[in-house]
Amino acid sequence: MKRYLALILIIIFPSLLKSQTLPPDGFFQEDSVQIGAPFGFALSLTYNAQEQVLFPDSNYNFKPFDLIGKNYFPTKTLNGISKDCVVYILETFKTDSIQKLSLPVFYIRNGDSLKIYSQPDSVTIIQNIKTLAGQRLLSDTQYSSVKRTINYPLILGVAAIVFFFLFLFYMLFGKAIVRSYKLYVIRKAHLTFLRNFEKHEKEFKAENDPDIVERALNLWKIYLTRLENIPVNTYTTTEIIDLYKQEDLQQGLQDIDRAIYGGLVSAAPTRSLTILKKFTNKRFLEVKNKLSNV
Repeated sequence: MKRYLALILIIIFPSLLKSQTLPPDGFFQEDSVQIGAPFGFALSLTYNAQEQVLFPDSNYNFKPFDLIGKNYFPTKTLNGISKDCVVYILETFKTDSIQKLSLPVFYIRNGDSLKIYSQPDSVTIIQNIKTLAGQRLLSDTQYSSVKRTINYPLILGVAAIVFFFLFLFYMLFGKAIVRSYKLYVIRKAHLTFLRNFEKHEKEFKAENDPDIVERALNLWKIYLTRLENIPVNTYTTTEIIDLYKQEDLQQGLQDIDRAIYGGLVSAAPTRSLTILKKFTNKRFLEVKNKLSNV
């Protein structure tokens, strides 16, 4: 009665709440529940709107109950007074006929938290197993000792057979599987490179921007580094030309350098990107054939 009277006074005179820290109201939404069946526990709080308040989350220990969900309701504020409500969906597997729960709220003040609990509420657990009236149950408490043994020979025999078949499988198919996997990896990487490189080609044709040519060149170097297993991405244009010694590649790289560093954007970078793509396709086929013949 005193609790309800205090709430009425707070609603009528909101300034009273500024000097009070009220506990939350907590209650079960059902009087009785079955073991393993979900049920709700409502936790609500009326407080000064200037206060910072936190409700228990999923990390909180709801013993003897287990949390399986929660429903939040929007905060309602009137005349500087706020009200929050959360319904926790719980379940229990304890067999105690009466189970209680009290939950806290946390007032955050000056970096510290003040924990205040609700009054405990109880719920009745419905017992599905009933005593058989008039039945006499006989018990047999005599202990029978059973010797536990581990069949080590069987375990070792099975392990040896499994190891033998794994070894045989590797000898017959291991190299082919490894080769197929490597081929799959370089095919996928090559298709990804072509898709991204052709995207840069289309952007350059539309915008004629030297920065796009530079991004395409960096993409090409990074891909060649993975394909050839040599640090092409750290090489200068001169070093790349000396490495592959191909005239068309030399002309293409020099035209790209003029576009990037000299701003000489013309049709030459477009042809140069095509040269880089054709060269990459050729190198990919060479690496692929080497793997296929291993």
